[in-house]
Amino acid sequence: MKKLVLFFSLIGLGLPTLAKIDGQLPFLYLNQYFTYSIATSSEIIIAEKSFDFKNFGISNEDNNTVFNLESLNQWLIPGSKLGFKNKENMSLGRISLTKGKSSYRVQLPQGTASVCLFASSAFSDFQFCKSISSVENTTLRPKVSVNGELVDNAGTVVLKDKEESLIFSAVLSAESSVLLKTKKRNVLPSTITKSAADNFLTIQFADQNLNVNNTWTEKIDVDQSYIVLQLDPLISMRQDLYFNKPNLKTSAWNYSSSQALKSGFAGKIDEDGLVTEVFGIYSGLKGESSTVKVSLNSDLGKCVRSTYKWPMNAKTRGIL
Repeated sequence: MKKLVLFFSLIGLGLPTLAKIDGQLPFLYLNQYFTYSIATSSEIIIAEKSFDFKNFGISNEDNNTVFNLESLNQWLIPGSKLGFKNKENMSLGRISLTKGKSSYRVQLPQGTASVCLFASSAFSDFQFCKSISSVENTTLRPKVSVNGELVDNAGTVVLKDKEESLIFSAVLSAESSVLLKTKKRNVLPSTITKSAADNFLTIQFADQNLNVNNTWTEKIDVDQSYIVLQLDPLISMRQDLYFNKPNLKTSAWNYSSSQALKSGFAGKIDEDGLVTEVFGIYSGLKGESSTVKVSLNSDLGKCVRSTYKWPMNAKTRGIL
């Protein structure tokens, strides 16, 4: 087992409004994550979606190269592209894919060594690259890394940062590789309703990173331990939930984020005083049992930070 994670914070301030809102929710957020596994030297499974490079059909006809993507439809979204790279992994250009079209006849740019399928959403970027030139090291073993750190060939990746992209890289063989860039989703409930006779809650979630079409509604059983986050057509993150309210099964619930914001607003928050934060973040945590094998990863960081703020006059605040 690698270095373990501890994270805690000592803050010498009043509680912010968000804490008051969280107290009105019937659950707590736990880990947000996706699973992965290298099934074979040609197939990888990410968040329960399979990509098999055998289905990345490439053939030659006359002086053209024909690509058959029919079996990869679940990875094709509006804006997907085919790209071409040389032996130095430099781009030689891209072509846009057309909705409903699965076969493409292309004259490859001179020097093309590999072809990549690119797919991007508002949250994630994928590229699946397949070599079309001869490869010297044909016995290359599969390897997976997260933010540059080698991990197991099967496991779970926990998202921890809403600002910086996580980089997931998988080399299946000398001919096939995958690159994923994604971020932790910032999803909050807009409304929550439940009658006392029901065992489920009706929750409308809203992704805070989108301005329009950013909501979806789910019915969640009170015994449910996670939800699958919607709106990303490429990868389905799981968000663990912990229902922490007593007698929730027999209780009615009616929550609205707009009401909570209105009732929770208490004027200007006094930020003066001492703030001390202590961090200890795991670089990796691996575990295995008879039923599960996991690998959790994040950057390693240790620090102690203190900030002191005080009013100097009506318009100026000192920060030390």
